[in-house]
Amino acid sequence: MNSYIDDIPQTIATNAFYWTSFSPEKRGEMERQNYANTIEQFRKHLEKYLAGENEAYIPEELERFREGLKTRTLAYLHSHSNCASSVITGPANFPVARMQKRYHCADAKAKEIQDFVERAEKSIKRRYYKDPKAPIKSSDPDAVERLEAKIASYREWQETMKAANAIIRKAKGDKEKARAGLLKMGISEQNAAQMLTPDYCGRIGFPSWQLSNNLAEIKRLESRLVKVKKAQETAPEETETKSGIRIEKCPQDNRIRIHFPGKPEEEIRTLLKTYGFRWSPRLGVWQAFINWRTEQFVKEQFNE
Repeated sequence: MNSYIDDIPQTIATNAFYWTSFSPEKRGEMERQNYANTIEQFRKHLEKYLAGENEAYIPEELERFREGLKTRTLAYLHSHSNCASSVITGPANFPVARMQKRYHCADAKAKEIQDFVERAEKSIKRRYYKDPKAPIKSSDPDAVERLEAKIASYREWQETMKAANAIIRKAKGDKEKARAGLLKMGISEQNAAQMLTPDYCGRIGFPSWQLSNNLAEIKRLESRLVKVKKAQETAPEETETKSGIRIEKCPQDNRIRIHFPGKPEEEIRTLLKTYGFRWSPRLGVWQAFINWRTEQFVKEQFNE
């Protein structure tokens, strides 16, 4: 904790509140302490979401956050050092309008700190946390395993519904016999009673549409599994235009990436965003999901 607090020099923190506080030393120390506490909280956030196989990335991620927070905190303190309060300086000839502008500037710097912390926390959760209930993306490293597990669960449910309907048919209208058979196969009392209650058409058990829909979902998932396996086995393709623009198609990540030799013109950036491309600061590229639209755009725009 003490090593974090020393990132912010005491003199800079004190001077930032020299003309706005009766106790600039205490106010500055509070700001330094808040800085250290924020880093400590982020470290706990990292330990929560990077536990296990990603634990080795904690020092790197923490250092990156620390540098970003330090830069923004120092910028805020520098901006606030230009502010003054008439309570401290006295009301005579106090430049009210000028100070209001300076306070607005300092407030904007403080807001940048808050936004930076929120973005960093969301980024860590997005990149490292594997929510079992989250949609399966083709670019997920464990997409194949999750799809196979999901298919297995749907198949198991299909067999359960078929077995339950078979028990009900064999009972030939004897609800008590059917109920005993359903309970024996592991269906709860409540669900068994619900299954044996006729619907608006007088049908009991699992309706045929439910089995058909479940089977259709199994086939859809199996088809997607084949595509994901093929994509993960396909090597990335890279081409370069005469102007030095590199186009990278990476099926494993389900991304098409554009490497510009420099910052593209605003007109090009706007066009990229229109077609779903977004700037990735981490990779230093413009990237989008691989689909017909993005591939056609790249082909028409950068085919030299």
